[in-house]
Amino acid sequence: MLYRVAGERRRFCFASMLLSSVAFAVPAYAQTSAGSAAVETSVYDFNLQPSVLGSTVARIGALTGWRIFYGGDVPSDTLTTAVSGRFSVTEALGLALQGTGLQYQVTGPRSVSIASSMSFDDISYMNDPEATLLEPVFVTTGVQGASGAGFMGTPDWVYDTAGSVSVVSREAILGAPSRSAGDLLDNVAGVYANRSNGQDPGISVNIRGLQDQNRVVTMVDGARQNFQIAGHGTTSRAYVDSAFIREIDIDKMGGSGVGGAGNLGGSVNFRTIIADDLITGDKDWGLSFNGTGGSNEFNFDGSIAAATQLTDSFSVLAGYSRKKIGAYEIGTNGDIELNPETTSDNVSVFTGSEVESSILKAEAQLTDDLDLTLSWLRNSSKFSTGGYITAGTLEGGTQESEYDVVNNTFTANLGWDPVSDLVDLDVNLWYNHLQNDQEFEQLLIGVILAAPAHYELGTFGGSIDNTSFFETPLGDLTVNYGIEGFHDDGKTEVDADFPMDELTGNEGLTGPNPTGTRDVFSGFASATLEPTDWLSLTGGLRYDWYRIKGIGSYAWIRKHPNTRVCERVLDESTGSWRQVCTGEKAWQEWAKEDVDIDRSDGAFLPSVTAAFGPWDGLQPFVRYAKTFRPPTLMEQLWGGQHYIGSSPLSFAPNPDLKAERADTYEIGVNYARDGWLQWDDSFRMKAVGFFRKVDDYIALGHVYKETGERAYQSFVNLNGASYMKGIEFEANYDVGRFYIGASATLLDTDYADTYTYYGERAPGSGTSKPFKPGDVLSSDTLYVPPTFYLTMDAGLRFFDERLTLGGRLTHSNGGKAGDIETYDVENYTVYDLYGSWVFNDTAALRFAIDNVTDLAYVPSMGTADLPAPGRTFTASLNLTF
Repeated sequence: MLYRVAGERRRFCFASMLLSSVAFAVPAYAQTSAGSAAVETSVYDFNLQPSVLGSTVARIGALTGWRIFYGGDVPSDTLTTAVSGRFSVTEALGLALQGTGLQYQVTGPRSVSIASSMSFDDISYMNDPEATLLEPVFVTTGVQGASGAGFMGTPDWVYDTAGSVSVVSREAILGAPSRSAGDLLDNVAGVYANRSNGQDPGISVNIRGLQDQNRVVTMVDGARQNFQIAGHGTTSRAYVDSAFIREIDIDKMGGSGVGGAGNLGGSVNFRTIIADDLITGDKDWGLSFNGTGGSNEFNFDGSIAAATQLTDSFSVLAGYSRKKIGAYEIGTNGDIELNPETTSDNVSVFTGSEVESSILKAEAQLTDDLDLTLSWLRNSSKFSTGGYITAGTLEGGTQESEYDVVNNTFTANLGWDPVSDLVDLDVNLWYNHLQNDQEFEQLLIGVILAAPAHYELGTFGGSIDNTSFFETPLGDLTVNYGIEGFHDDGKTEVDADFPMDELTGNEGLTGPNPTGTRDVFSGFASATLEPTDWLSLTGGLRYDWYRIKGIGSYAWIRKHPNTRVCERVLDESTGSWRQVCTGEKAWQEWAKEDVDIDRSDGAFLPSVTAAFGPWDGLQPFVRYAKTFRPPTLMEQLWGGQHYIGSSPLSFAPNPDLKAERADTYEIGVNYARDGWLQWDDSFRMKAVGFFRKVDDYIALGHVYKETGERAYQSFVNLNGASYMKGIEFEANYDVGRFYIGASATLLDTDYADTYTYYGERAPGSGTSKPFKPGDVLSSDTLYVPPTFYLTMDAGLRFFDERLTLGGRLTHSNGGKAGDIETYDVENYTVYDLYGSWVFNDTAALRFAIDNVTDLAYVPSMGTADLPAPGRTFTASLNLTF
């Protein structure tokens, strides 16, 4: 934060410094005089090794949340001394700065300045309420820190967190041009982006073998993206453009705290940029431009964003982006069998899209301890799905469905952090609305039928939570408690003119995203006790409750018996015999059965964490959490038929569907060390072993309906438990002139494969294939990630680190989904090259060659119908003003 002396207007700005990574600023308190600054007396556990000043203050900021800044006359590579023990922030800084010739000055609530001893000898300016330090460099980490010394820029707070969390940094986002935001998750241990809907830019995240139906909560700035729609492939659709994403926060477990409601297997939160990312130096405005182009139909991906500081406490940010991607060529080296319905001349049909995004954000510091942020993010995605027609009278044409998806996300956040150990309050309100308009084209008996469909889901939600700190005889106690909830409102409208008796013809399209409402509410509390300087114990409890209301429907054939009776009658006027009949012959008609569903349930969900710190920089931990996921509207109300014009006797709702429950155990270790092998290096590592047991897993099976006396495909609860277990590892070593890092995942999954079916009945399924009682149609819902997945990344820096040249290796041993052969994925190893040249503080050029060997392969969590792109060159220009 920068201020002018008395008589000049104060200006709020961002200043950055180059450490081993980039740190981003957030609004700070106005500086007060030394005599009036309130000094916080809280103490913390410090285990800081001798290091450079920039790294030391970053670690202190990450641990305590204090804002630490210093002027340009303070060298950021000044060596600090070790700090080990339980101290206040000022005590820790005093110890760290011993022998450096530097001193600190508390300048406001939870903020401190560092300067040379000579600078502090003349403190008259510090006592002038009209003046503050000029040209400070302000270092902030914590959850807002966008980059750090970890793997591919992971910030340091990840390696201070006792649990399986990961971050995709802004550095990694800018350095990896992507066809889809899902590509940004490829290098995170235990996390995968499903590619089974490769023609759709919407993403579905898989964490440790769980995906779809909100099992993994996907958010933008905390606003849930709950949209689901049935089809071949994944059901989840989250439409996010990477242009305005500053970091992606990933929790792989779920549990207590905000975001845990209905969270079975973890969360992914896409956080958007803030004004301080754009405003630099002593300006009150900032502008950035990012443009990317390349080969293999990577036509253009560009964005522009601007921010202005209208007053010393109010800023506005706006941005616009556009991406146009064409249908790509697959690789030419490799042995894979191409599907003629989805590929032609080595091109994957309909894999292009046009995406436009815009952002508007206002940030206000209402008082020294009260902040308000309002944001609107809009994403418009246009694309097509389908393939070539290879048989029939229309052979040689295409069967195509066009999509126009608009996703609007509105968020409001109010933070109140007064100088009090009892209050650190966050209030969040958000609304997400996704509208999917599509024009179906369906080939049926040599004729293409078309029908427009309108799917939408609006989700309104919010949370209130507070953190309080207490000093007790047993140790420091931190308590977090609050409530959260959300309301899903689904709606579907279809204009299909194929009437069948009581049916409208729309039943084939309304079922995949049925009309109905879902409410989820949760209350939670957790307490962290630190009885010693090396032990931290956390216990939490939450209660989740849900209610689903709606009308599901299914079709059946109403059979009318033969009531026709005929007899011979003598006509006395003519004297001849004639036949007279009454009643009707047997006949049948289509009919629809509505099922009024109103279902609710709840669960108490405990969690426990223990973290240990007996050695400097090393933190072993263990963790347990019970989690709970209610069915989605699609799972509970699903019904209809397979597609337009087909028999409607396909799907039916299951009013008896139960929520899923999971128990997850983790054991892990963090290690963070600066000056590990030499004074200016850094090493970061996180390793986690996990075991998860899921009861009542929901998959696609059959239910039997007495009305109509037949079976229908429906979502059912599997018998027994489904298991996921494995090991995740990531590490990074950086010494400035070179770096090397890796992430790896070992995963073993065992899904339940039976369910309880109606009695001993085993009727036909309504399709050409009969089924056995209890068979699971798992191919549409159970996606199995690879058992081993590895990413290795290394690079060199030249010319004062202005030039970076790096390479990346990705290896997967396959994966599959259910028993469908097209979802079986073979082993593959892909190589990428990348680099960047930083011209100056305002301009940088980035370049990359993805799939250097032009390998033809099917990506993990994908389908053989849509192989991955072949060799692709991209170049990006990043400008800031």
